[in-house]
Amino acid sequence: MSIGLRNSLVDDAQMCYLPPVLVEINLKFIQRTIEYSLAVIKEHSVSPIIVVFGIHPTKPSVANDLVQSDPIPYAKEYPCKPWAKSFYILDPITINSHVYEQPLKPLVAVEHFLYKQKRTLLGMDSKERADETIQLLYTVAKQIFQNDITLEERTIDVLLNVCEQTQKQFYKIKEALEIENLEELKKRTREYAEDGYMYLETCKTKYRRISLPEPPALPEEAKKDGPSRSECNGDFLPASNLSKTKSLDFTFIESFKSNQKKMNWNACINPGRAKGFFKSYKDSNSLKASFFENKNKQ
Repeated sequence: MSIGLRNSLVDDAQMCYLPPVLVEINLKFIQRTIEYSLAVIKEHSVSPIIVVFGIHPTKPSVANDLVQSDPIPYAKEYPCKPWAKSFYILDPITINSHVYEQPLKPLVAVEHFLYKQKRTLLGMDSKERADETIQLLYTVAKQIFQNDITLEERTIDVLLNVCEQTQKQFYKIKEALEIENLEELKKRTREYAEDGYMYLETCKTKYRRISLPEPPALPEEAKKDGPSRSECNGDFLPASNLSKTKSLDFTFIESFKSNQKKMNWNACINPGRAKGFFKSYKDSNSLKASFFENKNKQ
């Protein structure tokens, strides 16, 4: 059951066994938790237990009132009587000394997952990737968001993530070369190199099974007076198989061009979209490139 914002969640499935648990993800809404708590008390006649996961360290205006929690050593408590039973806050600082434990405590794993904000499990360190709770969180996130992410966005994210992780691994190797102890130097360098090798091997195995779109060829006419290469890179969308729709799109463009001394693609795309055209184009650059490509084929 949601109360107020979608970031606030009361788990009805646990109502018959435990008091309602209100999870507030964003620390900016801490002040609103009082309102949420009162709503829970009014609805269920039970004081809630509040758990806050912060993706940034708690601001001093709140942190100054926190005390170390006895039952949860990786959290701090905020004064909450009489509007809540308990108010726990986890942030990067409160869990700092607990992120090296194996396995991670479930709540520590949740906080670490939210704090790191890595798009994929491969973005986490090797020990973190092996943690069962971290793996579960990424599985749940994938199930929730996989239909909302386009193939192009996934491709870009994957490439950027692989580059970032590979770059970090090279940096670790570079730092290891500064170690004076020769045996330790060899050990560290070998470990980092093997970890990097396994990471790239995992990427190859995973993405070899996925069909990624080839970058579209730039037509000759577009090279002459169409968009530049830099404009085309990343702005193309896969060609639509709805030729009839494209034909109507291009008819609108021709009509628009006939009334212009100089073609303004930004001025063309907005009124076109208002009339139901250009639904398959990301922006004016992709529309322009597709138009020239079509002209070149004629």
